[in-house]
Amino acid sequence: MVLAYTLYLLFTLVGAFALKQFFSISFSTKQKKAIVFSLIITTIIFALWDAWAVSQNHWQFGLGQMLGIQIGNQPLEEIGFFTIIPFFGIILWEIAGKMDILRKNNRAGVKKR
Repeated sequence: MVLAYTLYLLFTLVGAFALKQFFSISFSTKQKKAIVFSLIITTIIFALWDAWAVSQNHWQFGLGQMLGIQIGNQPLEEIGFFTIIPFFGIILWEIAGKMDILRKNNRAGVKKR
């Protein structure tokens, strides 16, 4: 399928923002800065590693399924992957934390009765 990787990433990004909205996840300015910093570092490290692996012919990309925009020897979608997937993980982590707090509050309420 043409643009399959792009559509997968867009679906994941939209899903992350939808979950963030649905579960009322918010971040302070300090947290936002930390998230951006960590995503930049993660993207740089994985992009460098991936560029090396591609240069060593460990794998290649099905460019027919992508936009055709490349940064070095990597498609734009691959760079996006290194940012979007960790962001989705952060959102899921925050949801899990929120669910844990709700669960603990419910247990505390049951014990008081």
